Amino acid sequence: MPATTEPQLLDDRIRRQGIIILSVFAFIWAVAGWGNLSQAPLLAMIVSALVSLLVILQGIRYASQGHRRRERVLPRSWNRWVGVVNITQIVLIAAAVFALVRTDQLIFLPPTIALIVGLHFFPLAPLFDQRQYLWTAAALCLLAIAGFVAVLTGAALEMVIAGVCVSAAVTLWTSAILIAIRN
Repeated sequence: MPATTEPQLLDDRIRRQGIIILSVFAFIWAVAGWGNLSQAPLLAMIVSALVSLLVILQGIRYASQGHRRRERVLPRSWNRWVGVVNITQIVLIAAAVFALVRTDQLIFLPPTIALIVGLHFFPLAPLFDQRQYLWTAAALCLLAIAGFVAVLTGAALEMVIAGVCVSAAVTLWTSAILIAIRN
């Protein structure tokens, strides 16, 4: 695929959208993890929302100051391919949820979803020209493997959910911060 160079405005937009999307999904992972484990799920949700909001506001503020702004080299039809990757991820997650619920293997849901999400970041890295997504992909895949190991060694469902989900949230928040400060 031949590449085209996009202007600086595209870099700003991709960074802001990445920070927001990563933080929103980090919030969802955190609520799933802490809400399941916490005696005070409302408090866990509020703290998770505040962390996500802080990452979004500070990340966008920092990124908007032009720190590490750069021209991105994006593949031709990159928008279309991002859509294909995201739709594929959604279909795989839906299929996994259906299969695991149907077979009463709910304990495998968190690591399976983390693995699918992690794998989807590998093609997104070159599509967005965002190397941090390779780190995000690897981290999510590793925590999915840790989740599978925990399941296979007899960990309780609550611990698997909390461990995988909270770790995924921290991974996504960290990725959003890295995009803001390192680009």
